[in-house]
Amino acid sequence: MLAQMQDRSAPNNGQMFSYINFWVLSMPSSSISSRFERTRAACLTDKTLNCKLVNADISMSNGSEYSYTQASLEVLIPHAGVEAFKKSVLSSLPGEGEGDVNLTGNSTRAESVESESSSANRRVEQLTAYRDRLTALSKRPNLSIEDVIRLEAEISRVQGELDDATKQKDDAASHLTLETIHIAMNERTRGPISSVWNRASDIFMRNVANVLEFLIGVIPWLPIIAATLFCGGWLWQRLRRRKLA
Repeated sequence: MLAQMQDRSAPNNGQMFSYINFWVLSMPSSSISSRFERTRAACLTDKTLNCKLVNADISMSNGSEYSYTQASLEVLIPHAGVEAFKKSVLSSLPGEGEGDVNLTGNSTRAESVESESSSANRRVEQLTAYRDRLTALSKRPNLSIEDVIRLEAEISRVQGELDDATKQKDDAASHLTLETIHIAMNERTRGPISSVWNRASDIFMRNVANVLEFLIGVIPWLPIIAATLFCGGWLWQRLRRRKLA
């Protein structure tokens, strides 16, 4: 597997690759928030990891019908530190038992970046040379004011493009030395009995509410129902007496 390569930073047959890892973790709902906060804090504060936090997100819903918690992080880690970082993410939290957290998904994708890196390098070199030529022209004596204004505007435009190209070059270099890791933290799927049991109180209260609603709706009709039954009984008794007479 790609994840087992010893030196991912080394070119492979002249090619250069960036590596993107996808980890899917399954755990109890109560563990997601704590593990998310611990992982994010470790990336931001633990200098030994050389970690860069790209994105972090957590979502929670506490509806009466269905509740869930899920979280995701995207980080950049040096090649040599990926396995150690994985162990730290999977390590148990206080109160967790063995098997509470499982790595249900673990995949790695390699993307060739030599063309991206070469293109970024060429772009930076071209823009740098063009900017230097414009700067040399702007220093010539006896330039008109219009020429100076046009040269300064062009130098400013080229410098903006050069800054963007330099950033792309740095990003390409970062992809060669750091691995991208996408981490998804999901709530463990519950079985049907467990799901119903966890919602037992909600189901009971909902049924009680339905019965109470029915009774409240029936109460105004009770006098009418009682009068109807009384009149029906009275008429039946009279008819019976006539037949006997």
